[in-house]
Amino acid sequence: MGERVCKWCGVDISLRKKIAKFCGSKCKDLARYEKRHGVPPGPFLEKRKCQVCRSSFDAKTSTRLYCGKVCRQAAQLEKGRESNTARARKYREEKPEKYRQADALRRLCCAEKFRDQSRARYAKIKSECPERYFEILEKAKDDSRARYNEMMSLGSTLSLAHTLYQIKTGDLSNDDHEPE
Repeated sequence: MGERVCKWCGVDISLRKKIAKFCGSKCKDLARYEKRHGVPPGPFLEKRKCQVCRSSFDAKTSTRLYCGKVCRQAAQLEKGRESNTARARKYREEKPEKYRQADALRRLCCAEKFRDQSRARYAKIKSECPERYFEILEKAKDDSRARYNEMMSLGSTLSLAHTLYQIKTGDLSNDDHEPE
């Protein structure tokens, strides 16, 4: 028995089924294309101008708009920037109260995350260097007091943040209680 080869690429297919004529579906599809259209399939090449840098390039597909990865990423980044800033501006203009609440809640969540990170950092310092722990803690308290005084000067933002915190935690029992 002789060696059998793929009708399209010439690869040995003697280990495949006896009725096989091609090595795989890709060769089969290429041969089918040539049979239907009368010409062998070739690469799609069309001269185009890049929409970012305006240089000419050979488009390998019909949907290609950019000359390379860098221009494609630059276009995506610019498109994302435009839509995000426009969306944020529209939200601020249409719903200023909700924007302030969302901003206060975002700041509160950041503060909680910072507090948790600080606690972990101070626990590590206490275990590694107990003699400097109190010195570092006092400095941090002074910094924290300065930040708190700055926040108190903002006034309504702090009370809004406290109200949002109460809503988030479900503790609405004592509305007169100031945040710690």
